[in-house]
Amino acid sequence: MRKILTHICCIVALSVCIGKSVQAQEKILIKGKVIDENKQGIIGASVIEQDNDKRTVTGVATDIDGNFALPIKSVNNKISFSYIGYKTQVKPIGTQRVFTVQLVSNNVIAEVNITSQKNNQ
Repeated sequence: MRKILTHICCIVALSVCIGKSVQAQEKILIKGKVIDENKQGIIGASVIEQDNDKRTVTGVATDIDGNFALPIKSVNNKISFSYIGYKTQVKPIGTQRVFTVQLVSNNVIAEVNITSQKNNQ
């Protein structure tokens, strides 16, 4: 009887420890929207969690309306918002859980000229 009681106590103690460990590993969900200058959602924009060394931890792409949901691993990391033709923005997470980010156009390429020649051989 004493052995059974000891085993039950050990099992209960182990399950409490495992429960605490699982709680400590819960991820925080960051939500938001990425928009352009016209307040329209940007489809397929990259939303990436970066650590202090600018390494990618996790990332998602925005949906058809520009919305995203990103489970993060640490509130000390930063979130990078980027899309081709727009300036990348990096924001600290801290206590903020909802982000609305307006990306600004790069306007690097003002004009493209294509010239063609006929080759007579």
